[in-house]
Amino acid sequence: MKTRNYLLSLVGVLFYTGVSSQTVYVDNAYGGGNGRLEYSLAPSLNVTYQSESLQQTEFAPFLATNIIDFSGRVMDRDNFNGYSNFRLKKYNAEGKLDLSYGNNGLSGAEYNWGQSSNTRTEMLYSNHNDENFIAGLNFPNNLDVYRIGKFSSDGNTLTSVGSSYILPNSTFKVLNIKVLPDNSAYLYVDGQDFRFGIIKLNAGGTLDTSFNGTGRKTYVHNRPGDYTSSVTIDDNNNYYITTSNFNKDERIHDVFIRKFNADGSIDTSFGVNGISKQAPEPNKGFTAKSIAITPDNKILVLMKGYSPIRNILMRLNSDGSLDTSFGQNGYKNLTGLETFNSRTMKIINNKIYLVGDNNKSGTYNYMPMIAKLDINGNLDTSLNNVGIMTQTIYNGYDAKFNDIVLQPTTNKLLVFGESNTPDGKLARVVLRLTDEGFLGIKDNVKKEEELKIYPNPVKDVINFNNHSMIKANEGFIIYDTTGNTILKGKLNHSMKIYVSHLPKGIYMVNIQQKTIKFIKD
Repeated sequence: MKTRNYLLSLVGVLFYTGVSSQTVYVDNAYGGGNGRLEYSLAPSLNVTYQSESLQQTEFAPFLATNIIDFSGRVMDRDNFNGYSNFRLKKYNAEGKLDLSYGNNGLSGAEYNWGQSSNTRTEMLYSNHNDENFIAGLNFPNNLDVYRIGKFSSDGNTLTSVGSSYILPNSTFKVLNIKVLPDNSAYLYVDGQDFRFGIIKLNAGGTLDTSFNGTGRKTYVHNRPGDYTSSVTIDDNNNYYITTSNFNKDERIHDVFIRKFNADGSIDTSFGVNGISKQAPEPNKGFTAKSIAITPDNKILVLMKGYSPIRNILMRLNSDGSLDTSFGQNGYKNLTGLETFNSRTMKIINNKIYLVGDNNKSGTYNYMPMIAKLDINGNLDTSLNNVGIMTQTIYNGYDAKFNDIVLQPTTNKLLVFGESNTPDGKLARVVLRLTDEGFLGIKDNVKKEEELKIYPNPVKDVINFNNHSMIKANEGFIIYDTTGNTILKGKLNHSMKIYVSHLPKGIYMVNIQQKTIKFIKD
């Protein structure tokens, strides 16, 4: 696997804020050098293998990702035998082979269930115990059935979980995954015949029949030709989807956003009977690309516009109505990003990140690209002075970025992508960037005096009154009234603490050396 024949365009880019200079740069200590980890999806020429992945999106390169530190597991196919046989290879949080895993980084257990049935394997998720659930689809038949197994955390044991029908009589694509604190998981899938499905698996990896009686709930989209283009989940496990259309996108004038409750029912209080229907401009076509929830529970939808081609950001209120205080009557044209093909939108530390590729030259060589915006949709010049960064992986070969996340243990950004290579393989790549704005730089606010939480009493989620006072990955401890530690962790990128699993009672949360009393309702 070649790792040296590429150009890095990120080399210590200096930028300025109103008070001091800061730097965004590639963390050269990550991976195999120059801030990059790379591995091939196809073990030999003329073989195409595309797998589902984790990190709660369909895009991240690791086939299973540790929830705590984002160490990753990938399939090792050095001894390639059809689509079925593989071992897991583990990279640690620094992007280097974890020699303590299995046998010098390779799992002792081997997936070989499909030797006679051509079972193509996919990853589902890693739970909080660092066990890795894997799934197999039997080609060319039984494409609606997952055969599920579980790798132990050390990689040396593989246990069969059984088979589950995901969307009966339909092929499907996993769009998003959410693993709950009890290790149960929601799968959000797009299926044939314009269907969307939510699947609930219990902690053991089988269908949770307490959810809708079958562990599954499916919907048929209202508009003929619609398919699910993006999914996001809020703090209460409600989920939101956008739809695009298999018909010519330029002819679809309306954008649909749907909201469902955690139990799979339609939230009829959202929009009109659960659907927010918006038309940015009369008689012009749009495709919904990504959806995200802001810290103050607004809904951002990134759309691709046609005639002319451009990117538009739309903001909705929590009830699905258009937030006309945003941009121009709820819409904002993203100037400078007209040809940007965004694949994921993430909100991290109250900033908007778009990752994808740019085809500005009009050729078939797609250039990986990142854009950083403030929460109001303005380009944030702290990234590369202009808010936009491009990256060459292999010069002259198509590549793209697919996802970006904040690594909890380092407060650095992992950027996931893939590229064609000179030797004819498809490679996944991971870059790690340091943004000094995320490294706990002290501001001039007396946080211990001003930091407050709301609501109080708390039902499911602890919110903080001002996100400028805290940063993602700040540590917290929750105590009961006897002083026993009940919960210990770090804030995620939404800067919230999830407490729905706590019994009712009185608790204290300690953060930034300040103790705040709250009531769990």
